[in-house]
Amino acid sequence: MLLRNSPERGLEQLMKRYMGLVFAIVRARMPASPEEDIEECVSDIFFEFYENREKIQLEKGSIQTFLC
Repeated sequence: MLLRNSPERGLEQLMKRYMGLVFAIVRARMPASPEEDIEECVSDIFFEFYENREKIQLEKGSIQTFLC
């Protein structure tokens, strides 16, 4: 997994691939929230994923599932 071997590049690729999806989910869950709050929540999701990357067990679910 690129995220484990090269964390910065892995996070960049992860965000390119899943940013739109995560943003759409957060926006749907926080419809009355300001854009800044939505962006902060999305950033927090990717940060938590990055911080816990060593604990992720892909045999239990996909990266997309973990992010969602």
